[in-house]
Amino acid sequence: MIDNLKKYWFVIVIGLVFIVGIGYYSSQQMNSVLKGKKVDGKHVVSEISGVNYLADDLYTDVVKQNGNGELYKLFEKEVISSVPTTDEAKEYGEKQAKALKSQFAETGSKGLKEVENYLKSMGYKDINELNIFFENMHKRDKLVFDFASENEAEYITPFLTQNKPRIVKHILVKMEDPANPTEAEQAKMDEVIASLNAGETFDKVASAKSDDTNSALQGGLVGYVDVSNTQLVQEFKDAAVAAENGVVTDWVQTNFGRHLILVDTSIDSLKANDDFVAAFENANPTVGYKAVWKHAQTLDIKYKDDATKQSLLDFMGIKEAE
Repeated sequence: MIDNLKKYWFVIVIGLVFIVGIGYYSSQQMNSVLKGKKVDGKHVVSEISGVNYLADDLYTDVVKQNGNGELYKLFEKEVISSVPTTDEAKEYGEKQAKALKSQFAETGSKGLKEVENYLKSMGYKDINELNIFFENMHKRDKLVFDFASENEAEYITPFLTQNKPRIVKHILVKMEDPANPTEAEQAKMDEVIASLNAGETFDKVASAKSDDTNSALQGGLVGYVDVSNTQLVQEFKDAAVAAENGVVTDWVQTNFGRHLILVDTSIDSLKANDDFVAAFENANPTVGYKAVWKHAQTLDIKYKDDATKQSLLDFMGIKEAE
């Protein structure tokens, strides 16, 4: 279970009690909790001048002020948190948290404070739980694709067929006039081909010889591309979308020069790419809800009342039998 989250008390405002032992949690409205205090069996969120503010009161206020979207966010967090954390998820969480903190540190404390406020709105304690947030995102992605894989004909096959998703790498030889390479430019193209023919990996050749210095740092990685991409020049995009998995293309001419392109269309590689995950869920807006709900049904959950449960189902667009 999620023992790493039990180091603090966090009154859960979605009206749920997870019998699986999750405990109680709250959102950003509750920076301090009267640990363990109850009145008539109900948890106390705060006490001002002897007047108790109960978890039930907070639940009602959150739903009234923010609607079922806020209710669902906290529901999803608790469901995802019940999924065991793998070493892979932990490593992903630590890596992403470190990168984001480093990025926002450049903007000063204001940037990090905004991140912390967002985390609190999602039910996390503070910025120190940024890694847990990313762990949960990793676990959520796995739930989504496990569910999608079980319903492959409905979700995965149509998306792959219609969108042609792929991870793209390239090697660029810059040219002043791509239609008429100079001797030096042609010689560099020949060097690239010779290196590949000699058995050097595409990544290694891209790192050593590509004139795109940014992608060369990552073995020529351009990133996620599908038919809807609008950021790439048309000639490059068309060639990338038409490329066969694992087969280096012929030279592709654009206004930048000439490119060799290599694509990876394997589902495992795609699932590890955040842009693919986002594109997949954008194309299938209900799949995340269905995956979370399916896992929720494996937990022993008691709802505040039938109306709370129905509000969640209505928000997710799910009938209870699903």
